[in-house]
Amino acid sequence: MGEPLAEFLDNPKPYSIEQLLPPAAIKQAKDAGTFHDFSQKMRLEFTGRVVSKQPFVLDVLDVRAAPGESLAGSCGPTTIALVDSRLKSVLAGLQFNEVVHAGLIWGGTAAYPHEVVMTELSPLSTLPSSGNCANASGMLFAYREEVETVEVFQDGAIHYCDPLLHCYNNQKLSGEELADLLRAFGQAGFDAVPSELRPMGNVPDRNSLTLICRRDQYVSLPGKEALLAPLLEHMEALKKRATSQLSYVLMYKQRLKQKILEWPYPQMPLSEFVAGRPRAATAAIPLEHELPADLLSETSDTDWHGKVTENPQTFWKSAGRLYRVSAGRQCKRFACISVYEVREAEAALGNMVENPKNPTVGTSLAVPTAIFWPAGFGVRLAEGSATGRRISPEEYDQNSKFYFQLVKIGGYGMGLDMIEDGYLYRGVRICRVEPQEPKTLCTEMYEPKK
Repeated sequence: MGEPLAEFLDNPKPYSIEQLLPPAAIKQAKDAGTFHDFSQKMRLEFTGRVVSKQPFVLDVLDVRAAPGESLAGSCGPTTIALVDSRLKSVLAGLQFNEVVHAGLIWGGTAAYPHEVVMTELSPLSTLPSSGNCANASGMLFAYREEVETVEVFQDGAIHYCDPLLHCYNNQKLSGEELADLLRAFGQAGFDAVPSELRPMGNVPDRNSLTLICRRDQYVSLPGKEALLAPLLEHMEALKKRATSQLSYVLMYKQRLKQKILEWPYPQMPLSEFVAGRPRAATAAIPLEHELPADLLSETSDTDWHGKVTENPQTFWKSAGRLYRVSAGRQCKRFACISVYEVREAEAALGNMVENPKNPTVGTSLAVPTAIFWPAGFGVRLAEGSATGRRISPEEYDQNSKFYFQLVKIGGYGMGLDMIEDGYLYRGVRICRVEPQEPKTLCTEMYEPKK
């Protein structure tokens, strides 16, 4: 593999928070017992296999760090640019696929004060049996898009993370299937495509294809999609294989008989409320007036999470439309009520355009309102139960624009309030369920601490 390509540093030191603070401030913090030395948290230990020396790349198979530290991002091919000069001879003698133990610190020298430096390196005789990484057999190839990743390991295991960052690890390819995939790389001429330097540091690795067979070959995909189209089709097939046992399950938490009351102030229709609050200029009733006790007792209330906690089943009819009216129990004036119109699903989605391959975080549907369940959908809420009703792939694809939002909400352990045929269904969401993992944050549903 040639001479190692890395920057060798003399006597690198762990980074210390003391480098940022004036001595007087550190002494004051130490005297007060509030000084925290993070140097131990800035140390990592890897078990990996050598896949390249120009640059020096380890395929990380296991990683250990301080308790509570996130480790998943350290797994897989990792370029190490800075090395303690004492390890030069050890690094030079390493062979492709050799398993090593490596120790790294977050530190360096005056020139490199905030970088990861390898300060320990020693060969090992065996692979780790298990650890903090998804698979300890070593990566064979990896396909990375803007968000999604497909990884296949030496033992045939598939690791796929979808656009919502839900990962699937329960499928494994046979030896014959692995051989077929490697032949596909050969038929596509992948070996002749120039290898490039993979991103380092905080730069994300996106839109790339890696093959670690006889060497580490990293290829950035932009501009090469047509050339490698047959291989990319295989990657899409691997996604389907990884999710082959996945089911979409429509669930709700509670079913309540809807209560509809007539809004008693036609001179102040609820449609006059903008962004949930009344327009002072057109209000026919002074906004500082107190709400009558009987009306206040029927309004809804929300907690600081925005979840409706009181009278969720009560809705108000005003000028032919349906609304949920929320009034804080501390403020009993008209000025303090919030109004949310019950909308059709299509109106709730509005002009929302979302790329399912790179979705936005959160959803605009998660507000203290309710939505009418679409009458044209092939699934009715009444057909299901709190334990769920499976949705066919055809049904999901036909109404994916709305269903995708329910999947997103379910992924946060939350659900929507939806109305169907006079009943309010609370906590409506769609959960992705695999036989091997029947319980998820979605199926159990998150309950905020009070």
